[in-house]
Amino acid sequence: MRKTVLGIAGIAVALTMIGGATFAAWSDFAEVKGNESGAGVLTLDVSAADGAPTFTLDDMVPGKLKEENMFLVNRDDDAVPLANLRLSFSNVNENENGCSSNSEAAAENGTTIAALDADCALALDLGEFGSQAQGQILKTAPGAAKTAADCSLGTGGPAFGSVSPGTSGKTFAQILAGDYDMGSLAPGQGICVRMNVSLPIGATDASQGDSVSYDLRFDLSQVLPTP
Repeated sequence: MRKTVLGIAGIAVALTMIGGATFAAWSDFAEVKGNESGAGVLTLDVSAADGAPTFTLDDMVPGKLKEENMFLVNRDDDAVPLANLRLSFSNVNENENGCSSNSEAAAENGTTIAALDADCALALDLGEFGSQAQGQILKTAPGAAKTAADCSLGTGGPAFGSVSPGTSGKTFAQILAGDYDMGSLAPGQGICVRMNVSLPIGATDASQGDSVSYDLRFDLSQVLPTP
């Protein structure tokens, strides 16, 4: 019996030595596919309460003011930075009607029939609307308006203040030649922009039927952090 016990012990030792040489520690792995790194997008959305984001201020007569609002919003996204908003105008054209009435032609070229006919036939002059009309550009504080509906023409909407430089007392032509600071927009912040135009009581017959066409340009530029 003693020899048998010793024999079994010797076999156990031999197995222990063999196992230590062949077994390894456990391990595992995983793959994460479809990774991507890139830049965000700075997006400026433009809309209006009536669904038409344009300023259409026409059919004006002396002593009457018209105004419209436009809503702009910086896209709400963690990747969107604080950005400055500016407004400028391009493709400004003074359009001469020339034949809206004999009074317009007379105010521009005299009162003779020949002068009236010549003005109606050629209409070479630039229109007088831009130089005789007056206007103003106003804006709300950033974030004061949440949707286009907040840019109300009536009472109860956010307060409107001046842009920089101010436009009060300028002709419409002078306003269209300007470049304006509209403030800074954080991600998701909106702003209302209002334009009003009027023909003063002193507007002459020369502006009858004339108009000004123009494009608006809004520039949204990232505010760079201080080094």
